[in-house]
Amino acid sequence: MQERLIEKMLDLSGKVVVMTDCTEAWSQNFAESISSSGAHLYILGDDQEKLDVLVKKVEKSGNTPISGLCVDHTDLDQIAAAKEDIFSKEKKIDILINNYILKMEVSHTGNYFNSPENYPIDLWQNYIDHNINSVFLATQQFGSVMAKNGEGVILNIVPSESMRGINNSMYGENNIPPLHYPVAKACIINFTRYLATYWASKGIRVNCLVIGELENDLSKVPKINIEHIPLNKYASDREFNGALIYMISDASTYMTGSIVVVDGGINCM
Repeated sequence: MQERLIEKMLDLSGKVVVMTDCTEAWSQNFAESISSSGAHLYILGDDQEKLDVLVKKVEKSGNTPISGLCVDHTDLDQIAAAKEDIFSKEKKIDILINNYILKMEVSHTGNYFNSPENYPIDLWQNYIDHNINSVFLATQQFGSVMAKNGEGVILNIVPSESMRGINNSMYGENNIPPLHYPVAKACIINFTRYLATYWASKGIRVNCLVIGELENDLSKVPKINIEHIPLNKYASDREFNGALIYMISDASTYMTGSIVVVDGGINCM
C-alpha cells in the first residue's frame, strides 16, 4: 500500500513539462525520466539538429509525447512565442525546468580563463547576460501561465561551483572555472528564494537543484580533481534523476525555496 502511494506521488501523468537547454549530457537522462514518469515534455534548445536527435532517442525509451522547440534562450520574443505555442496546445504549463548553461565558445579560449584583474568586460557581459537572463526570461514567461492558473513548479539547475569559492588546488594550475560561471549561477540560487516567497501565494513552488561533476561531461569547463570529491567519483549521467523527479513531483509538495545539493560531497569540503 505504501509503495503504491509513493509511486502515485512520483507519477507525472498528465503534467506538461518544459525544459530549457536540452544539449547537456544529463538532458537526455532527465528527458527520459520525465517521459517515463508520464509527462508531456517540451524541450527547448538553440540547435534544431540536436533537439531532433534527443527527441528520437527519448521517443524510443519513453511512453509519452515529447516535442522540441528551437529558440534563442536570451530572446524575449522567441521565448514568448514558445510559451504561446505550448499553451495553445495544452492550455496549461505545470512544470518548468531551467536547465540552461552557456558553454564556452572556442574562439574565447585565450581570454576565457583570465584572472579577475584582466577579465575582458565583453566576455563578462556576454556570459552574465546568457546565464542569468535566459533563466529570468523562461521563468517570467512560463511562470506567468502558472500564476494565472494558480499552481506550478519551477526547478532551477545549477552547478556545484555556485555554492563556494574557487580553490585553485582542487582543479590544478591554470585550470579553474572562468570568473563569470560561478557568479552567474550563484545569482540563480537567490533568484530561486525570491520567487519561492513571492509566488507562494500563487501556488507556485520554486526550488534549486545543485549538481556535481559529471563523469561524461563533454563541455570544456574544468572539473574538480577526483581526489577532492568525498565519494571519490564523478557522477554518472543518471545520478541526478531521482532528485529531479522528486523535486518536480507531488512527493515534494511542501518544499519551496529549497536548495538540494547532489554533488558527491564537494560542498562539504
